[in-house]
Formats: sequence, structure tokens, C-alpha cells
Amino acid sequence: MSSIDVEDDWEYRRLVELVEECMPQALKIFIALGYKSKNDEIREAAIEFKNKHKFADQ
Repeated sequence: MSSIDVEDDWEYRRLVELVEECMPQALKIFIALGYKSKNDEIREAAIEFKNKHKFADQ
């Protein structure tokens, strides 16, 4: 079994989609993780998820 690479934008998006479906109460944690990424595409994805769920600024 391999681990999830949260610095890969495709894997990050799939992980957040899974969290969104299975553990929505943890979604803010994973969005915050994306905000801290050095990867521009991951930060962009975190912003998209935040806006989708209308969370206040992280």
C-alpha cells in the first residue's frame, strides 16, 4: 500500500474530495493544509474548495 502525496495536486484534490464526502467536519483541516503548500496548484485547489464551501479565511 502506498501513501498519499499531498504535494501532488492531483492526489491532494482526490484526498479533499474524499474528505468532503466521508468526513466533511475535517474539511477545514485539509483546506488549511493546502494553503500551506509550496505548490501553487495545491494552494489554488484549497482556495477553490474554501470558496465552494464558503468557509471564512483560513
